[in-house]
Amino acid sequence: MSGLTASQFGFKRGKLLPKGALTRIQTLAREGKSRKAIARALGMGEGTFNRILADSEPAKQALESGQGEREAALIDQLHHPEAYIPERFDPDKHPGIFAKLVGAKQLAAQHELNSKFGWRFGEDGTATDGRVTIEFKLPAALQPDQYKAVIDGKAVRVD
Repeated sequence: MSGLTASQFGFKRGKLLPKGALTRIQTLAREGKSRKAIARALGMGEGTFNRILADSEPAKQALESGQGEREAALIDQLHHPEAYIPERFDPDKHPGIFAKLVGAKQLAAQHELNSKFGWRFGEDGTATDGRVTIEFKLPAALQPDQYKAVIDGKAVRVD
């Protein structure tokens, strides 16, 4: 048999899933391939692949598992970019090139996390969840006698 039939996966439609497809879906998703690229690799159109994902829980789980592994690898690359630079770029021999490569690896990881996983990064490079952040900076607490002076209107401003 060349593949798994619809009834073996509980599909609503009669589409045949190629043999080894679940492993292939997970591997391609882990490599960061798009749904369209995964569908092509399986020999089907993107629409057919999307219908299979809608009908097949195992196929959907394979895709989500691969994407989760990809996201985890990108987070690791973001925090430890030096581990992803080829050994031939020795930081002691080529410090300038190494520093640029570290920055490029971090930027590439940020971009993919942003575009494929919806991450947002602030101006300082830290991850945000896309919401507006308001920061209140409150002064230190007043001593009781200073507080009484403010309430009584007798406080003297000291800068």
